[in-house]
Amino acid sequence: MTAITGIWEGAFLYNYEQVAADAADFIAVKKHVWTTSYDLSYILPWKFSPIMYTEYAAHGDRSYMSLTDPLSQIVETTHLLYCSVFAALCLYLKAKGDTPRYLIFMSLAMASQSMQCLTYMSNYFIETGEPHHANFICDAFPAGPYFEKRPFMYVNLFWTFMGLFVIGEQTLSFTQMET
Repeated sequence: MTAITGIWEGAFLYNYEQVAADAADFIAVKKHVWTTSYDLSYILPWKFSPIMYTEYAAHGDRSYMSLTDPLSQIVETTHLLYCSVFAALCLYLKAKGDTPRYLIFMSLAMASQSMQCLTYMSNYFIETGEPHHANFICDAFPAGPYFEKRPFMYVNLFWTFMGLFVIGEQTLSFTQMET
């Protein structure tokens, strides 16, 4: 999944200004992708990505709408360059049967995934407490006591722990192979 996410991130970066404009429209009319019908062609990454990131910018992280703050673009670019590329190499090496290199690239992909998510989420939670920030918790952009009003944040928490889980599982598996 991390390798495929790189394609979505590339499409998001390419369509950044349109995503920001569409997210503003979503907020204005209280629209969600979950309640909008799309044809089957939207499963294609270059069509899926803009609507997914529009939802995320409108209802998860409003810094993804900023045309002046490059943080969201930096986050997605670093994820694309590190996590996604390492994950794609990992899949290639696994298919090729190169277990030692597969484990190295799997570890790099999942470690960079977890570190990137941990850094991002830490910054996001700080932003929610800063009154001048677009992600500040307020009546116009509520979060709820467990961020249930911003459910996309749970996806980020999932990815934070998934990387650590995969590294742990693979380490345990590799250790058992040696004994």
